[in-house]
Amino acid sequence: MLGGDFSVVEGFTLSGSLAYSPWVESEDELVHVYQDMISTGDMDGDAIMANFSGQYTISSSMYVEAGMNYTLVDVDGTMSTTVTGGVDNMDEESETEQISAYLQLGFTF
Repeated sequence: MLGGDFSVVEGFTLSGSLAYSPWVESEDELVHVYQDMISTGDMDGDAIMANFSGQYTISSSMYVEAGMNYTLVDVDGTMSTTVTGGVDNMDEESETEQISAYLQLGFTF
């Protein structure tokens, strides 16, 4: 992870970080109750995460902050499905992306 803070002007600070993980593991199990079938998956991959925010000091005890968080996880592997009478294996790939933003008013005592 790399990150830092930058004081733009007195009372206003920008912060950010960027991270990479080459080791992400994901396992799942899906039970199909009505079809008498169970699917299990085992996947590996990587992830990227970024966080950025800006904070403005309104007074000695109050501040406002806005920021954004981003995560991307990319994994692939194998899914095995057990059905009455046999097992079926297939390749599986999953990518998930999450973005969130926030605005907060804070008080320090």
